[in-house]
Amino acid sequence: MVQKTENFISDAFSIHVIETRQEKKVTYVRLHADDRFGRRRHALERKAFGVFTGALEAYLRRRPHLDFNHPKNIIRRIVYLPPALKSWAAYMPGGFATFHVHNPDHTHLHNGKKIDYLTRNLFRHSSDAIGLRSRAYAMSWFIYRHFSHHKHIRWLSIASGTGQPTFDAARLFDSSKTFYLADINMQALDFARELARVYGIEDQQLMTINADVTDAKKSELLFNEAQPHITDAMGLFEYLDEATAVKLLKNIRTHMPTDGVFVFTNMHADHPQLQVHKRGLGWPGVIPRTTGEVLSMVKKAGFLPEHTTVLLPDDNVYAVYGLTKA
Repeated sequence: MVQKTENFISDAFSIHVIETRQEKKVTYVRLHADDRFGRRRHALERKAFGVFTGALEAYLRRRPHLDFNHPKNIIRRIVYLPPALKSWAAYMPGGFATFHVHNPDHTHLHNGKKIDYLTRNLFRHSSDAIGLRSRAYAMSWFIYRHFSHHKHIRWLSIASGTGQPTFDAARLFDSSKTFYLADINMQALDFARELARVYGIEDQQLMTINADVTDAKKSELLFNEAQPHITDAMGLFEYLDEATAVKLLKNIRTHMPTDGVFVFTNMHADHPQLQVHKRGLGWPGVIPRTTGEVLSMVKKAGFLPEHTTVLLPDDNVYAVYGLTKA
């Protein structure tokens, strides 16, 4: 079944739904997400950057023996020519790294290092950066469709990092909100409190919890405290092996309310610049997966196909999975 397209426009981003279809009771939504960095003003920079990084990707694909640390990996040296990039890379894979990609107009890194022109354009126009923001926009759109009329929302973000995607998504809602952010990085949570004030979120609206959510007991305590309508994990499951991911999904399904939603992401196995991501940039720990592999984990955790939505931004970097519970 294919449905008609639709559009969604906010002050920060737009969503154009290209196609909605159902297959084996799972809903697939192909969409295009855009923000101001994809508009005409930046068109020449984006095209030039795409050609350049595409050439780097092609070089690495022809040389599968060149891992990130190989002495003859010239792509790694090229990628790290911009002065600020080495300082930024020290944050990988934590929340401060993604924070700067969500905010590519910042002039300085969290550590005070000035962001140079090339690094800023990496944050604006690389395939990873486009995909990171589009997954956040897709999540925002999906959640808004479910909860736009709620008067009060309780929101839990697991492996939240700085909370940036959660706070951005929450701006779409006029309702009152209570946030629970859980992460193993206390520095990121401390910064999340600072960032929340920028968004006008008062201290009593925000609870930060230093916890490893893959621990079943801690996960249970977290859900019992938060009682969330919305749970998001916008950068966690691609770092978990299958057994750990299924276990966490089962815990989430057990404790999420029947009227709640859970949204998470996983990098595509056919990410268009996966080799630059892994062997040029050297981003650690990511396990790319096909949608079939992720849906297999979702099924093992007990979520039904008819309660599963797969959002597919057309940049093809990430898929976003929205789950509900009967």
